[in-house]
Amino acid sequence: MDSIMCRHESAPCETRPATLRRIPPRTAGLVCLVAVMAVTFLGAATFSQSSSVGRASPPLFDGYRPEGYPSISNPSKTITLAFTQSGTIERLPVVESQTVAPGDLIAQLDDQVQRLTVEAQRLTAEDNSAVAAAEKQAELALYDLENVKELTALDSAAPRELERAQAEYALRMIDITAAKRDHAQAGIMLEREAASLNDMTLRSPIHGIVARVAVQEGETLEGLQPVAHIVAIDPLWMDVAVPVRLGLLVEPGSVAIIHWRDVPANVPSEGRVLWVSTVADAASSSIVARVEIENPDRLPAGLHGLVQFPEAEDALRRLTP
Repeated sequence: MDSIMCRHESAPCETRPATLRRIPPRTAGLVCLVAVMAVTFLGAATFSQSSSVGRASPPLFDGYRPEGYPSISNPSKTITLAFTQSGTIERLPVVESQTVAPGDLIAQLDDQVQRLTVEAQRLTAEDNSAVAAAEKQAELALYDLENVKELTALDSAAPRELERAQAEYALRMIDITAAKRDHAQAGIMLEREAASLNDMTLRSPIHGIVARVAVQEGETLEGLQPVAHIVAIDPLWMDVAVPVRLGLLVEPGSVAIIHWRDVPANVPSEGRVLWVSTVADAASSSIVARVEIENPDRLPAGLHGLVQFPEAEDALRRLTP
């Protein structure tokens, strides 16, 4: 009996499930290390995100574009040349994309007939014989008048003869006035015909580039028909629409920075504000500022760019609470 009770007391009191296995200490350590690293990484990421959000500067106002405001470059001058009269193109020495200077020949009409007209009118304008003849006639009339006066003083001439001599002299003086007037008119006609001859030649009024030639040599054209288009691309102009809130701080003469979107090198250019419009667009709450950009590299007009106004933006930041 005692031996049986001892066997029961020495029997194990607990039994472990068959599926539970003991984890090796090395494996447990690796799991803990991975968990600690994950928590640390998540904490650092959260802190970095909150810090970057705190450092980001909010926009100064709705519509503010820190990268700049889009615009397209335009020639500073665009000129269309045309003859004021009809004619046939005799000379056309320019081609498209050619650089021209003031006074360079662009086109010329056949002016042979007009040259002859000018020469004939020059002969008329330089002919002073009509005035000289009228002056001689006046001298003769004055001589006759003096003789009649002497005879009248001697009672050798009737009063009627004196009156006739006086009228004749007056008529001769009127002839002098008319001859001088005709001579002056001939000079004016010469100037008009010479001007008409000059109008048969087109010359460039500016430094620029021939953008388009619209006619050919030998072509007959009507007056005011376009012959050539000349543009000046140095400097370039850009009309930039900026929000009114910024545009009111843009001053003429201030600096503008242009970041070209179409230029491979993407080297920014510096420009100067020429003027700011006095009329804003109420629908878009914008105002136009014209920027002038020196263009020694001869960039073509029509390029897209983003324009910044650093001085105005700095002033706006100082004024914005």
